[in-house]
Amino acid sequence: MTDSKRFYSLARWFFWITVIVSGIAGIKITRMFSYHLLMAVPFLSYCWPLSLVVLQMVFACIIFVVVYRVVALNLVTAIESKRGVEIYRPSVARGMIFSALIPFILGILTLVLIFLIAHSGMHDSM
Repeated sequence: MTDSKRFYSLARWFFWITVIVSGIAGIKITRMFSYHLLMAVPFLSYCWPLSLVVLQMVFACIIFVVVYRVVALNLVTAIESKRGVEIYRPSVARGMIFSALIPFILGILTLVLIFLIAHSGMHDSM
């Protein structure tokens, strides 16, 4: 494997790790501050499940941009200048979309599971 292919795969690893971490962090940060956010902006509490999913997506995008631009791309730039090779960098917009999809998919699956459990009739048997 040549140096450029090895560094390309390293840049892809940085990208996907940042996407996953930002998706999880978006979910966790929203859970920590959801009550404060819903009380600060009262119109978000009209449809709170949708508001929480949207806030998770927004926080995931913000965290991705900060972590990817500051940490991952600085590491890739340092490797480029040290080795003298040019490394392909995945797009920031593409990463924002992927990091927003993680909370969106998990949020929708959670809402579907809640509605399925609520309508299952299992709670009536206890």
